[in-house]
Amino acid sequence: MRNRIWQVSTALFFALAALLVFGTFASQAAPSEHVAATDDSTTLSAIQARRIISIPFGIDDTLRLSEDGQIVHVTGHAECPPEGETYRIQVTVTQDDTRARARGRTAASCADTSWAAAANQQGPNSFTPGPAEVCAKALIHTNEGGAITFRWCKAVTLQE
Repeated sequence: MRNRIWQVSTALFFALAALLVFGTFASQAAPSEHVAATDDSTTLSAIQARRIISIPFGIDDTLRLSEDGQIVHVTGHAECPPEGETYRIQVTVTQDDTRARARGRTAASCADTSWAAAANQQGPNSFTPGPAEVCAKALIHTNEGGAITFRWCKAVTLQE
């Protein structure tokens, strides 16, 4: 009986903790209310949207390709966690139709909200305009001396 009480108590504790965490995130993502005065001194309530990036690092949908097809200019957005100072991003671009592959990297301060890396062709095959895939790894250096890693891939379109 004691064991059963312990199991139920533990389950209730974790359920309440999950609700608390969910409630905290939900309140941060919810729109805030803004009160504004009009010319005739009446007040109105309105909803003001806040930009929240759900994915801390991303890759743009369309990427620029060099005329010779040997360099892919990969760009994207970045949002470090609060403890982040700097980040490094490594990218790999592949194109199934041409069997082309490219690699590149960049580094920046967490104050920067966008990034760019030139991915250079690896091997004999060049890229052509059209569909490709970019996989990336972001390594964020924290102000405590630690590191956080994000990995992601995205289907993109290459254009000259």
